Amino acid sequence: MPNGNTVLGLSNAARAVEVTPEGEIVWDMNLSIGETGGFSYRVPRQESSHPGLAGTPIYRPAPTVVHAASRQRTPLAPGLLVDIETSDGAWSITDATGRTFPLASGRRQVLPAALATGPARLTGATTSVEVRVDEVSPGLFSVAGTGEGVGLILAVVPAYAGVRVVPASSPLAEAASLLLLYGTGLRGRNVVVLIGGVPAPITTMSDVEGVPGVDMIAVLPGAETQGTGEVLVTVDGRRSNAVLLRNPN
Repeated sequence: MPNGNTVLGLSNAARAVEVTPEGEIVWDMNLSIGETGGFSYRVPRQESSHPGLAGTPIYRPAPTVVHAASRQRTPLAPGLLVDIETSDGAWSITDATGRTFPLASGRRQVLPAALATGPARLTGATTSVEVRVDEVSPGLFSVAGTGEGVGLILAVVPAYAGVRVVPASSPLAEAASLLLLYGTGLRGRNVVVLIGGVPAPITTMSDVEGVPGVDMIAVLPGAETQGTGEVLVTVDGRRSNAVLLRNPN
């Protein structure tokens, strides 16, 4: 399911169960019919936001929660920047331990750093949605804001009068001494930056001052940056979305 849980249909036992990835039972339903027993060969579970329920009293349109950089519906992570694509007043998030953290009103949110991993629920004024919190969820920003195409990458280029900062899509970036990659969810225990499939040495990792939830990684580019290269970051084995170092045109 989208929140990471699994629904099990136990046909011979006339039973349906939902469990978390940690093995915790969320609900356990007896499908038998009195003393005659019964069978259930398929057990779908529909959210209250399912289009087939539109027009019924139980229908509730669910917000779409996406990674602010990759624009994908991925598991969330502590400290991640996300977009909640609906307007529903102030939000809160309840993590797997039952702790509830208030969030600010508005579309873009920085998730609390103290969130526990596991199933969680985002709750607004009139609706809520089940989500999954993992330890990391890396993503790179793109110039177009779609998580695709040319990435939000700056190239620091040596110049006679100090250091010039130019977009990575500029031809001047071919002489770059340092590349700065911007995203969210990029920090973890084991971070690898790949440019054109080749690891690039990381010199600095930090947050961006004054911009909560945004991370920056500085890397030393090599010969693999010549031409059009694909850039992605892996954090503790989780891959980010891939962006282009420069426009092929």
